[in-house]
Amino acid sequence: MITETTFNFRTVEKKVMLDCVFGGQAGPRNFMRWLAVGFLLPEAVRSLEWVCGLIHPPNPYDPTPGRQHEFVKPPPLDRLAHMLTPSHMATSPFRIWSGTNYHDLHNCVDILGTILTDIDLYEATEDAHIERIMSGLMYVHGKIGVFLRSFTKFQLTLVIADARAAFIHRTRVKDALHRLKLRVYFQFQRTTKQPKRVATIENMLKR
Repeated sequence: MITETTFNFRTVEKKVMLDCVFGGQAGPRNFMRWLAVGFLLPEAVRSLEWVCGLIHPPNPYDPTPGRQHEFVKPPPLDRLAHMLTPSHMATSPFRIWSGTNYHDLHNCVDILGTILTDIDLYEATEDAHIERIMSGLMYVHGKIGVFLRSFTKFQLTLVIADARAAFIHRTRVKDALHRLKLRVYFQFQRTTKQPKRVATIENMLKR
């Protein structure tokens, strides 16, 4: 199974895998989105034995299609929203703390961006999760740099060997977060036909 094989891969290696194969028709694209979910939340994906069911959907006349139908649909967003909720970030790959690896964080943002494609495929029932994800992205964006500024100059010398390089890495992550937030917003705005849903997201962006 792919998720088990890649469990010990570095985050950058997982991102490169997605970069190499993501795209194409709806079936393979959805498969890669589920694979990206497995990279960020391995427990959310039981196995990838259903790859054939994604690329070639189950026979609609088969009375026992099994669990394949679950993975033909876009991956649900509730677990991602939970992972980006500030009160649950203690074990999240998006947690900002003294040991944050900003290279890995940048790659995690890119993997999350793979999952958050084709927003138009989601039903209105996912709106609340999209809003929580956007709030979480803004929260992480705001936290970057704030933690390090709380250190004294002496402590910064111990924690960061190259302050300029660290600043560049953090800036790149903040830029990636901002671009992802805007992409999700404009995809959401383009596909929705309910003014109330658009107004809610617009108010969030003004905060």
